[in-house]
Amino acid sequence: MPSHKPIDLVSFGNTIVDMEYKVSESTLKDLGIEKGSMTLIDQQKRNELRASLGDNVHLCNGGSAANSLFVSKQLGLNVHHLGVVGSDHLSQFVIEDYQAIGIHQSFDQTKIDGDTGCCLVLITPDGERTMLTYLGVSNQFKSVDALLPFIADAKQLFIEGYLVADDHCYDLICNHIIPTAKAHHTDIAFTLSDAGLISFFHDRFHAILQMQLDIIFCNFQEASTLSKSNDIDDIQLFFAPLAKETIVTDGKNGAYIIHSTGMTHCPTTPIQPIDTTGAGDAFAGTYLAQKSQTTSIEVAAKKANEISSVVISNFGARPLGLVNHLISN
Repeated sequence: MPSHKPIDLVSFGNTIVDMEYKVSESTLKDLGIEKGSMTLIDQQKRNELRASLGDNVHLCNGGSAANSLFVSKQLGLNVHHLGVVGSDHLSQFVIEDYQAIGIHQSFDQTKIDGDTGCCLVLITPDGERTMLTYLGVSNQFKSVDALLPFIADAKQLFIEGYLVADDHCYDLICNHIIPTAKAHHTDIAFTLSDAGLISFFHDRFHAILQMQLDIIFCNFQEASTLSKSNDIDDIQLFFAPLAKETIVTDGKNGAYIIHSTGMTHCPTTPIQPIDTTGAGDAFAGTYLAQKSQTTSIEVAAKKANEISSVVISNFGARPLGLVNHLISN
């Protein structure tokens, strides 16, 4: 990657605010919500739930690629987020929080009328999270013309797979975002995001992967869904021609890095997780930060496993425990 570029990492993804509520088991039952589920909701459902849950809520910025960017920033990278916010009070929270953290963004160019995306996170006393996501305007990129210079000025681009589900975003990724990155020698990383999404939009994911990316991030289930195999050797054969490196995370088994000369297994120390939210995001953000420093695959994966373990030992995708860990180390 060119070393003279001013931005180390730019992300292209949903901008979501996590709205965390502590609830009882009986509250979930009364609301008719399946515990531990992850569901997309519309504006009406969001309004109904917020009215029922009250004002005792903790706000935290989220979004998959944005979570990765947060970790990369904590590890010293100069980062920039390309996302969309609405015209509501949540957008002001997002902008102020990004400014406080030191993450650059382009919300002044992408902000539109409507609701900022949010995820209602219902946390029961046992720590389990039930998530209901209202996308709002988070995937409504009206134009990327003003955003393309940031991609051109970045060493690495990280694209969130969740955007593939939107017709317009899919077109932008294929016909504007990736071609701009390639034209300006910006390394391209892509996350597969969700196995269910891959099942539904298999052809779209496959088409993007045919564009010869630099790094692919996925978990074992996502890799298995796309390759149609549960065998890691078959998965290796499937992904090897598609990218310079494919990182397949596999929980307590660590991670498998598929690369030009074979496959490297990077084990981790199994721990009892408190909350697995954001583990994959943290792994990707750490790995990209390490790779920007031309670190070896083994060292990058070891550090990524370490940071992921810290995240799942705390609640939330951006826990204070992670920041404290990085400061102390």
